[in-house]
Amino acid sequence: MSQTVSYLNIRNSTNSTVYLVYAYENRLCKPVNYEKRGWFRISPGQTIRLFPGYVNAYFYYYAYNLAGIVWGGQYFTQVSNQEFRWCWDLGTTNSRRVGMRQFFHSPDSILNLISSSSQRKLKMGNMRMELPSKRNADKKVWRGVPMSMSARRLKGRSAMTNRSSLPLKSRGK
Repeated sequence: MSQTVSYLNIRNSTNSTVYLVYAYENRLCKPVNYEKRGWFRISPGQTIRLFPGYVNAYFYYYAYNLAGIVWGGQYFTQVSNQEFRWCWDLGTTNSRRVGMRQFFHSPDSILNLISSSSQRKLKMGNMRMELPSKRNADKKVWRGVPMSMSARRLKGRSAMTNRSSLPLKSRGK
């Protein structure tokens, strides 16, 4: 069964440069079938076309600008401060943890990063306006990790299956 591939377009409608990392489905990544890439620099008013991914699939993204505005969510992963291309569950001792936001990708959709609700206009075809995260969005709430399309279809599978646990305390005898 093949899936249609389409580009993901991201537009910066703010007055400041935005830095973005995103994740898309990649079945070569195990156990979590998502790959993350970053960092992409998007100038004000610029639209970039990112690596193609599957249509009607979930993408995840995290973006920020130097004015302190963040577009993030509750799907946490580690990212490098340098350019990188890693599977979802990979990280290093020098990486930082960010919360990504989920985005459902329809054919040739445009994700438009805006800085305030006053920039919202009538919905324009395939463009989706994205407001920054709320200030308390840094509060970490475990939402699990992205799953592949086939894994989402399996009923009863826990979203916590890929979570690492803390070691048990040693028991004295």
